[in-house]
Amino acid sequence: MSRLVALLGHPVAHSLSPAFQQAAFDASGLDVRYEAWDVLPADLRPAVERLRGGDVLGSNVTVPHKVEMLSLVDRPDGAAERVGAVNTVVNAGGLLEASNTDVAGLLGAWEEAGIDVSGERAVLLGAGGAARAAVVALARLGARGVTVANRTPGRGEGLRPLAGGSLPLSVCPLDASSGDLRAALSEASLVIHCTP
Repeated sequence: MSRLVALLGHPVAHSLSPAFQQAAFDASGLDVRYEAWDVLPADLRPAVERLRGGDVLGSNVTVPHKVEMLSLVDRPDGAAERVGAVNTVVNAGGLLEASNTDVAGLLGAWEEAGIDVSGERAVLLGAGGAARAAVVALARLGARGVTVANRTPGRGEGLRPLAGGSLPLSVCPLDASSGDLRAALSEASLVIHCTP
């Protein structure tokens, strides 16, 4: 019986995940198909219930569902709870176990590239699930500060608790005419793109 792994997001037509994930399953000889599900926010709950089916192994989760998904799964792990967002779901006999691999991914990529962010300033473009993970990673590695630039600055303010007391966090509009953004970029040694 063929099993299924889904990508939940909106929009997802542009995603390369179905092509490379399916190629990996095929190369491994696994009878698994990878499907992109374009799920509107209003339809997320029924899509999550569909993940509980016996033929579904799990899913990847992308924009705009990473944060909302946390409240819909049965067993989020510590990383998902710490970040407040989910990007990986496993169907464990009808119970949905969830994780966030973005923090580990960032830490691993920076280590592999020899990038030391301790004592450095960063600018995040966006304030969604990926930005949440970036704030946690920057705080863990001792960055000196981060500016979150977002179209709606109030959403950027929502990342402040993730910085804890160790990472100064400021917020500015994601607008090329913003003097605050230009100033933050001039002081930053790292820019992390977290928008779709």
